[in-house]
Amino acid sequence: MNINAGYFQLPTPSRVLRSIDRRRNPFCHRANATVRENSVEVRWTGRAEQALSQHSKPLVVEMQVYFTCVVKKRVLFYEQDKPQGTPVDERLNILFNVVESNSCDPVEFANNFPVKQVFSSPAANKMKPSALEIDYRNGS
Repeated sequence: MNINAGYFQLPTPSRVLRSIDRRRNPFCHRANATVRENSVEVRWTGRAEQALSQHSKPLVVEMQVYFTCVVKKRVLFYEQDKPQGTPVDERLNILFNVVESNSCDPVEFANNFPVKQVFSSPAANKMKPSALEIDYRNGS
């Protein structure tokens, strides 16, 4: 009998630890920003709040929908030389882009996430984020 194969499977230790961590470090800070004429709720933990307070310049967070062999959501953090995004507060700016991969090679995709272009078609412009959650754990 395989007790891990069904709907009523026992939780794995990593899922239990993640659940405990979320209870101890909730997303207690909130702000709203407007990206692509759409309201985005940004939530972050106390650990992220502490990390943000240590930056001298605003942190830029880029949300991406990344089209390659598969569709993937990515969140990138920039501390320098990235265009200003939509300000959330004086320490945090956000961007949203829909991008296409340079190739469909699985090894290249896993290692480098090559970007060929940013989509600006009407269909890509209809894609809009609704929420962003930020946590800072173990130096990242």
